[in-house]
Amino acid sequence: MNKGKDNRNNEQKKEKSAWQNAKEIKAKAQQNEEERQTLLAQERETEREEYEKQLHLEKVELLKKKQGVSDDDDGADTQETAKHYTFREKVSNFFYHNKWWLALGCVFAVIVGYLIYDTVTAEKYDMYLLLISDDNALYFSQKNLVELFEANCEDANGDGEVNVALLYYAPGTEAATNNYYHTNESSLSAQFHMGDTIVVIADSTLDDTIYPQETLADLGQYIDSEHIENYGYYVNDTAFKEICGLDELLYEDMYIGLRKVTSGAPYEEEMQRNFDIALGALKGVVEDIDNYSAPSPEQ
Repeated sequence: MNKGKDNRNNEQKKEKSAWQNAKEIKAKAQQNEEERQTLLAQERETEREEYEKQLHLEKVELLKKKQGVSDDDDGADTQETAKHYTFREKVSNFFYHNKWWLALGCVFAVIVGYLIYDTVTAEKYDMYLLLISDDNALYFSQKNLVELFEANCEDANGDGEVNVALLYYAPGTEAATNNYYHTNESSLSAQFHMGDTIVVIADSTLDDTIYPQETLADLGQYIDSEHIENYGYYVNDTAFKEICGLDELLYEDMYIGLRKVTSGAPYEEEMQRNFDIALGALKGVVEDIDNYSAPSPEQ
């Protein structure tokens, strides 16, 4: 009987031991799962912190780039907060990062300044003379010719001075295919299509170039002189040569004329104003030449 009781106890111990083993295995598995979940959570937290740190570093780096700050060459640790710059440092940083644009701006400013200065300080002429002739001796004596007109010209631009400029065109006597000839002819044509230059000094060899009967005014309507014929004041038989310091003129039929005001031209008003100035000056020049008396040797 005792032996049967012992067998039952042994069977209960075996059953209890199997149940406990299963329970322990389950508990161990659960513990392992909890530990795995904990480790996984820790890894995720670590990854999140690393990502936030990396994001923060990128923001700091971007801020540095915007402010012109770079990492030190010795690999110093990146500052987590942006540096606050002084006003002087900001100005220096601005000039450093915009030096090329500033250089271009300076060059542009210099060019504009020079153009303004040149425009303001450029000598302004009250009248222009247009000498069209192969007689270069008269051109080289232009100082006396210009002074003759300046003595009789008004201060048209109101700058307190009287300045007259001489424009010289030598058409040439060689073949018309010469480039120099064509260049001068084009420049001369341009002058006759503007209203600035009114006084023309020429000779009959230019008749087929400037067509004086059509382009020049009848001086007899404005000036009284025995040396005026149609559109020209002919200077060969006057004191013109002596006043200009010349012994002879290359062409005996050299004359001084005035361009007609071109009716209906865009520059008509300006040309009329310049014509009136030139006419007043030429009247004085003709009077000085016609009434000129050579100084005595004693003088």
